[in-house]
Amino acid sequence: MDYNYIVYSYDILIFGDNFYPKNILQKIQGDFIIDDDYHCPDDNRFGDDDKYGYGSMIISHPLQWTVGKHIIQYEKDFIEFIEKNYKLFKENGVDDIRIFMEVFYDKGGQCNFEIFNKTLLKRLAKYNVSLPISVYTLSKREIKKWEKEINIKWNAGNAPIRANL
Repeated sequence: MDYNYIVYSYDILIFGDNFYPKNILQKIQGDFIIDDDYHCPDDNRFGDDDKYGYGSMIISHPLQWTVGKHIIQYEKDFIEFIEKNYKLFKENGVDDIRIFMEVFYDKGGQCNFEIFNKTLLKRLAKYNVSLPISVYTLSKREIKKWEKEINIKWNAGNAPIRANL
C-alpha cells in the first residue's frame, strides 16, 4: 500500500454525563498526553451554554502526528491505551469514546487510506469506539516537509517502545 504524502493525527475523546475527569487524571495508565478536560458543571468557555452538561477529556499520542510507514504502530498505541484504561473510564462515568482522526493529504492526488486494519479494528470494536474523520488537503511540498519532520521524530527514538502485537 502506498501511503506517501499523507499525514495523520488522532485524538481520543471521552465523554459522559456523570464523568469528572479530575477523578481519573492520576490513575490513567500510559504515556498519552491529556490535552484538555472539563467537568460538568464547568463554565462553557465557548459560550454556547452557561455550563457544560457533561464531562470530557481529549487525549493525544505522545508524538501527535504520524505518516504511513508508522501508522500501524500509531494505531496499536491507541488501542493499547484504550485497553489499559477502558475499565477506569467506564467505572468513572465515560459513556462515549471516540478516536477523532485528522488526515492531511496532497491536494494533487486522490486520497485513499486504511484506518485500523481488520485485526486492529476487531480489537477496537470491543469498546464501542466511534471513528469520526476529517480530511484536509495541502500542497505536495507542505506534506513532504511535514512528513520529513515527523519521520525524524519517529526515527530518533522518540516513539514509545512497544511490543509487536
